[in-house]
Amino acid sequence: MSFLRRIFNSTTSATARQPDIAFGRYTDAYKPDQLFDAAVREFESGEVQQAYRTFLKYLKDDQQDNIVWREEGDTLNFDFWQGSQHAYGAIT
Repeated sequence: MSFLRRIFNSTTSATARQPDIAFGRYTDAYKPDQLFDAAVREFESGEVQQAYRTFLKYLKDDQQDNIVWREEGDTLNFDFWQGSQHAYGAIT
């Protein structure tokens, strides 16, 4: 029985530190909509690059560090990870 107790002892497993590992696809389903709405307004008013900047801010998660963007002249380059998928592009 001591073998089973060691495996299923709730005091040991409850106090053990769990690793911070994200599995599966990341979701932004619970993000506030203010940045998304601002990006839509900017896009509709013709401020396309600013709309993309705002949208990338909306998608960014500082804990996951899932998005990087940089501006080179008039071009906005971006890279982001969604789960195991890597997307990249440029907006001019």
